[in-house]
Amino acid sequence: MLKLPLTEYIFHYQAQQQITFPEYSGTLWHGVLGKALKDQYCYTPNSPCQGCLFANQCGYIQLFKNIALQNNDFIRLYQSIPAPHIIRVRSERYIIKPFQSFEINIILIADTNQYLNKLIIAMQKVGLNGFGKNRKKANLKQVSQKTDLWQSSNSTNNKIRIQFITLFKPNGKMLKTKEFKLNLWVMGLIRRISLLYYFYTSKKLRVDFIDLKKQTQNIPILAQALEWKYHFNLANRTNQHQQNTGWLGWIEINLQDYPDLIPYLLLGQWLNTGKNASMGFGQYQLIEID
Repeated sequence: MLKLPLTEYIFHYQAQQQITFPEYSGTLWHGVLGKALKDQYCYTPNSPCQGCLFANQCGYIQLFKNIALQNNDFIRLYQSIPAPHIIRVRSERYIIKPFQSFEINIILIADTNQYLNKLIIAMQKVGLNGFGKNRKKANLKQVSQKTDLWQSSNSTNNKIRIQFITLFKPNGKMLKTKEFKLNLWVMGLIRRISLLYYFYTSKKLRVDFIDLKKQTQNIPILAQALEWKYHFNLANRTNQHQQNTGWLGWIEINLQDYPDLIPYLLLGQWLNTGKNASMGFGQYQLIEID
């Protein structure tokens, strides 16, 4: 049974002033939250995180720096690991009026839930520090949570639509092709789940990855409407616009002969896929079709 403990935390804010959030504001939230966590935790701000003596106790490193702290042959294969948080944001630009309430959702994986108290303090500081050039502020009013996220949706029809909600930015082998390769996308998702499972539960998935790879190469595609999109966001550090490219749209598939892949696709709805998945990119939803 594929089971990765996930908890989604909903941070409820009330705006003090009018706040404009850009498209794919996960990059904005990632930047301001990372800074707040580093200010809260870091004892040696001018030193690199790699090799820090406080790494095992540092919530900033554990949640944000993607550094493998264990030391074994398997881990040495990876210079970085997937971040154990996923910021879930709206894809469109939106405006929050003064005294209006708004929410931001963050998913924590397995062992990193131990840093919830520090995360709440950091999120409170994020609102008080403000957003954008004019530092428009907001008050954190409440934090609620959801557990057993994907287990509540543990079945699906064989015929499904994979609907991308936010831009999927290819990484790995998919960077080398101009086409959307379903098999590479599914294997990228399986690899992401495997790494998250290992690094944050200290267990390895006991599955036949060679067989799963063969299965992904034969999935019947029923229909698709995918477009290559461009998106620009303003980088906090450089104050310059960065170009993001990736896929939006949907693809319909038939998994009747490949039931082993269904649990990974179900779980992936909460983990996102591709580059910058922790910032909200690559979010998708499964929709049953006739």
